[in-house]
Amino acid sequence: MRFAVLAAVIINGAVYSYIAIMKYMAMNASVYDLGVSSQLLYSVFHESLGYNLMHITFNKLIYLPLSVIYLIYPHPQTVLVLQAFVVSAGAYPLYLIGKLKTGDSKTAFMIALTYLLFYPLYGPLWFDFHFMALFPTPFLFSFYFYLKGDARKSVLFAVIASITDLLAPVIMGLFGLYAFLKDRRNNSEKMFNFQGTGFLIVISSIIIFTAANIYIGPGYAVSFANNSVFSSTFAFTHTSKAYEATYFFWIMLPVLFICLLAPDLLFLIIP
Repeated sequence: MRFAVLAAVIINGAVYSYIAIMKYMAMNASVYDLGVSSQLLYSVFHESLGYNLMHITFNKLIYLPLSVIYLIYPHPQTVLVLQAFVVSAGAYPLYLIGKLKTGDSKTAFMIALTYLLFYPLYGPLWFDFHFMALFPTPFLFSFYFYLKGDARKSVLFAVIASITDLLAPVIMGLFGLYAFLKDRRNNSEKMFNFQGTGFLIVISSIIIFTAANIYIGPGYAVSFANNSVFSSTFAFTHTSKAYEATYFFWIMLPVLFICLLAPDLLFLIIP
């Protein structure tokens, strides 16, 4: 079944790579997503480190390692293909998690297939390129290695997930807090485990969040926070309460509310 999952990932990635490239060739791509991100990646080796005309994407520190890949073929198609395959690859750690928890490869395969058929997944793939779209796959790998007890790999993928967006460390920090509290319950004889996976993820998230804000400058971070609060407040006050009440219903419906079986993990959606 592992090869079947890999085949599904490759097919899904290839199909959406083709769709994304055709959209780009038909001039249906946006400068505010694909254009700005491509220019940022290109600038690392050809202009100046972190030079971005719009100053809206350089807060995603993952652009630094991705610029090496972009250097090989410095064209927008590169990031479109990369995004399609990285997003699709999230099915593989889900398969591993399913197999680890159920012990049945067929059930695990169905879980992975459900991920690939989850229609909201294709929103990021359809609307050009976004660095934060790369977040789910390393997060799922981090979660898998946490469940498996491999702290080093779990923290490694947590770090990768944390640099996909300015606020990604907040999500990973909450995940680290969940893992820390869970490990503490399972090891009640230890009040604090400063070498546990959860603690290391929390610390790495704090370091990355701090480093990102130092790198982009405190002024940008304050402006970003103000805009986020204003946008959230505006949306809350100008949206009907009936629509707000059904938001999470429509989000959870495609997965048949399975996420409610793990309520202790739902606080990860707070950010």
